[in-house]
Parts: sequence; structure tokens; C-alpha cells
Amino acid sequence: AAPSKIDGDKQDASARAGSVGKLGMSVGLAFMVGPLMGSTFVKTYDGAVKMAMIFTFLSGLLASQLPRARRVSSSSNETEKKENGFLSFLDVKAARSPPAMFIMATRVSMALAFHIFHTIWTVSLKSRFDFGPAD
Repeated sequence: AAPSKIDGDKQDASARAGSVGKLGMSVGLAFMVGPLMGSTFVKTYDGAVKMAMIFTFLSGLLASQLPRARRVSSSSNETEKKENGFLSFLDVKAARSPPAMFIMATRVSMALAFHIFHTIWTVSLKSRFDFGPAD
């Protein structure tokens, strides 16, 4: 018997979940291997910046060579389909709920406070206690 439409959807969802898992694994490996490579092969800050620029350019070049995703639209979705713009990923209904907005505002505030504090604290440590990067 041929697989039904529902079975195909389950297989597609399973394949997508597997792809997202592989993507997460590759990002995790990149966060571990990247700094290791950087500290092993590059000894100066200027060299690290140049290496980062090269890898960023290569990454963009490879990403531009990826094939476009084929979308299959059903007749019921065509009436609800919106224009896919650059910021369409921000249009998530769950993110507009009051609890989600509170959490996002809290996270942004915490990140902002951390980076402001970190910038000032580094200068303060240097001037008060003569701490440097090696300390």
C-alpha cells in the first residue's frame, strides 16, 4: 500500500527534526573546535581577526551556493500566505504574548546591563588594581 499523505507528513517532520539535530550538533562542534583551532594555529590578535574574516567570507560564499528550498503550497494556505520578507521570522504569534514579551525584555535588559558593566569593570580593574589581560 502506498503511504498516505499523513504518513508523508510524519516522515517529513522526522526528517526536519533530524536535520535540525544535525545543525545543532555542527554548531556545538564549531563552538568547541573553532577556539581550539584559533589558539593552536594563530598566535596574535591580528592573525585571529584575519582568520575570522577569511572563514566568514568562505562561510558566506558556501551559504550562497546552497540550493533554494522548494515550497509546496496547498490551495488552503495560498490565501493565508504572507510575503516572505527579511524580517518574516519575527512574526511569531507566541512571541507576542505578554509573558514572552516580558521574558524577552528581561533578557535584553540583562544582556545590556552585563555588557555595560563588563566594559566599565575592565577599565576600573586596570586603573584601581593594575590588572591586565593576563590576570
